[in-house]
Amino acid sequence: MKTISVTDLPSDISAWGIALLICLGATGCNESGPSVVPVTGKVTRNGEPVPNIWVTFTPSNGRPSTGIADAEGNYRLTYNRQKKGALVGEHTVSVLFRASSMQEEQAMARGKKIHPDQDEIAQKYGPGGTEQLKITVGPSASEIDLALD
Repeated sequence: MKTISVTDLPSDISAWGIALLICLGATGCNESGPSVVPVTGKVTRNGEPVPNIWVTFTPSNGRPSTGIADAEGNYRLTYNRQKKGALVGEHTVSVLFRASSMQEEQAMARGKKIHPDQDEIAQKYGPGGTEQLKITVGPSASEIDLALD
């Protein structure tokens, strides 16, 4: 089997081949679909982290993005299995408290609170709450901290 290098090809073929590779490289790998950018942040109340709270960014058009805060209140949004982040544009943000373990879920079912201000936070910022957080996600990666005060 003979190996052919670019220098063995006629100059017009190698020039076209290189141009084709450049063109494919510029356009062939772009992801199609909506513009989704990475979004991370921290959820706090009175300056203190709010752990185990489910964060939902809902755009006016399109699918929402969700994330759950860790023990330090840090969250990272997921749009779908392939894309992390949120759609670019205006969002309404809501939160829900979620148990981080089966034991915590059972304790919550018995009335235990994950956070001392859980009821007030849920009433204000939960789905259909009395206050709506409006957030704009810009065209590049964003760190959006949520102060639930």
